[in-house]
Amino acid sequence: MKKFVAILIFLTLFCAGAFATGFTLKINAYDLNTMAPINVSIVKNFIPTGHTTPDTFYEPGEDPDITETIFYDPNSVWECADPCYTSWLPISVAFQVITASYELNFYGIYICTVPVELSSFTAVLTAQNFVNLTWVSQSETVMLGYRVYRSETNSQQDALMITEAMIPATNTSTTQTYSIEDTETEIGHTYYYWLESVDMGSSEFHGPVSVLVEGEVPPVLPEITSMKSAYPNPFKENTNIEVSVKAGESGSITIYNILGQAVRSYNVEQGTHTINWDGLNSKGDKCGSGIYFYKLATPSVNQTKKMVVVK
Repeated sequence: MKKFVAILIFLTLFCAGAFATGFTLKINAYDLNTMAPINVSIVKNFIPTGHTTPDTFYEPGEDPDITETIFYDPNSVWECADPCYTSWLPISVAFQVITASYELNFYGIYICTVPVELSSFTAVLTAQNFVNLTWVSQSETVMLGYRVYRSETNSQQDALMITEAMIPATNTSTTQTYSIEDTETEIGHTYYYWLESVDMGSSEFHGPVSVLVEGEVPPVLPEITSMKSAYPNPFKENTNIEVSVKAGESGSITIYNILGQAVRSYNVEQGTHTINWDGLNSKGDKCGSGIYFYKLATPSVNQTKKMVVVK
């Protein structure tokens, strides 16, 4: 009876000592080509553990925050998984019990190819108040091309495509620079741009980049050339003659006396102008009272009206 009790006590102490040793399982993963450490998912018995490498699992009871049962779980199978890595060495490791801290290394081969490596995407205002968009790719693989989108808000949902056709990719391993110009811009507006890179199976958006279009608002030119009546009329000291000259035209306003002699002339360019005649001739002498005529002459219009000088 004493011998049995002694054996029982010995077994109890042995088991307690075994559990108190604090065994751990450390799992690492490396890129087989570069031997650089990588972070991939740890899978146990074909179920993700929620951990990524590198990570250390503790014997139950050693770390209350980790509940993985690793040492006394029969037929445990451990592996690493990542959609961009394959040909794992080893593919998996199966064991039932370990008796000391154990370090497990996996080596995978990277197989994913990034369709495009974009180094920059910029928007710059030109001297004509247009927006020049430029992007630079370091390499391209199985790319279809690019599309550009624009919005006046910082929301991609509001953006509209401004490239009529997809801009083809070059699909080379060398640096390539692409550029387009957005001419449909208005002064005083801020524009946001997105770049879509399209490959064989999907697409990716880059941006936004933004630019404020600044500058002077260009005048609105008349659509037709015309001349209004002088005011005041009759007049004593001076009168005003308003004239509109359409885009691309130029001409003259000439004032004649009753004898048909030209007494004063003014050149006019495209746009809207107000000519102020102070009643003096081209020599600076005062014109006498009477009837005078003023004529607008341009390539598209010859128009004459009458005014009266009263002294």
